Amino acid sequence: MKKIILLITILFNYNVMVSQTYTSNSGLINLNLGNKYEEAEITYSDNTKVKGYINGFIENNSIEVGLGLDYFDKLEDQLNLDDKKFHFKKEINDKPIILTQDKIKSISVVVNNVTKTYYLLKIKSVDKKKNIVDLDRKVWLPLLKDSEKIKIFGFNLFINNRYVHTYTYLSNDDEYALKPTDKSFISSDAIIESYQIMLKFIFNDCDKIKPLIEEFTNKENAKKKYAELQLQIKAVKKEKDLTKVEEKNKILKLNEDYFTEPYVKMIEEYKKSCK
Repeated sequence: MKKIILLITILFNYNVMVSQTYTSNSGLINLNLGNKYEEAEITYSDNTKVKGYINGFIENNSIEVGLGLDYFDKLEDQLNLDDKKFHFKKEINDKPIILTQDKIKSISVVVNNVTKTYYLLKIKSVDKKKNIVDLDRKVWLPLLKDSEKIKIFGFNLFINNRYVHTYTYLSNDDEYALKPTDKSFISSDAIIESYQIMLKFIFNDCDKIKPLIEEFTNKENAKKKYAELQLQIKAVKKEKDLTKVEEKNKILKLNEDYFTEPYVKMIEEYKKSCK
């Protein structure tokens, strides 16, 4: 079997390290909204907004580790990101009603004083024939970075209640979000090519973005960026005035930035240089 792409190998090694130390109670893109009713705002397809309280929406943020190589495929399903119905009430003492995802555009939920907005989007990815295909499923994705032309969606994954990885999706319209592959274990050459195909599609094959795509998918550059991340994490651990919660939050933010900043750089260049 070919060696797993450096990007995935680096992430796997890093995930093993952080999963021994950091738990998921940071409040950063934590997908577990709990069993109680949380403050929420529903935005319908016609842009009508209704405030109230929600229950049963995206209840899983932690999964049990499986042994099969396909275990991490369709993570959205395992994390309930494809929730089709949930309970909602306008006032906390009202009798709840059942809402379905039909005609709902987004849901904003307040957890631990942090508001996260989830958009219902169709998912596309690059298949083994190197075509961008519709995966024929809708999922609720938290918005990470907003931009007029291209948005970054994603979530932090916790396995057995410990942080593992930040998954990201890109969207250049209001209907679809793209990810490079629907598989988690593929060869290095295949995943690199999938990223390149996805990014060229998202950025409309703009010449000004191609050098940034090459930089992002370069293995030596990935090694360098990963080493820099490790130094940043070590520096945070040495900060004596941080509480354990503050340390966890800061390290999780470093991870989130590690996965999103290359896209942010491309988006800024796209807005400046591409039509």
